[in-house]
Amino acid sequence: MLWLVEVPGSHVRSVKILNRYLFQLFSDLPSRHLDTGVGRPYAEAMNVKLTPDQEAFIKQAIESGRLNRPEDAVREALLLWEQRERSRTEILAALDEAEADLKAGHYTDYGREALPDLVEELKREARQLRKSESLRRSR
Repeated sequence: MLWLVEVPGSHVRSVKILNRYLFQLFSDLPSRHLDTGVGRPYAEAMNVKLTPDQEAFIKQAIESGRLNRPEDAVREALLLWEQRERSRTEILAALDEAEADLKAGHYTDYGREALPDLVEELKREARQLRKSESLRRSR
């Protein structure tokens, strides 16, 4: 696959990214996680236009040793986007689940008198969770 990164006022820079890399990057995403079929690698080239500030930002990262090549910036941007999209869909799924629970009546309504009990219950759950995580790490 060939990505063309166009910088205004300069030549077009070719950035090769293998289809295999992109496929591996997105293949583990369930299809419901994104609005497009990201699991399928693109067959045609893409043109990406960078602003002068973006190009300077990438150059600065390369000069400082943070990145080795412009391709690394594209790769990192895609990874961050993937993480953000996964988080977004997890939040949306959790909201859908919470809404369904509310509609089905699967909730507890805590009044002022019951709040101390709720606090203690949450503390107990947090302690159990912390204990199970520390046991899992020690293995």
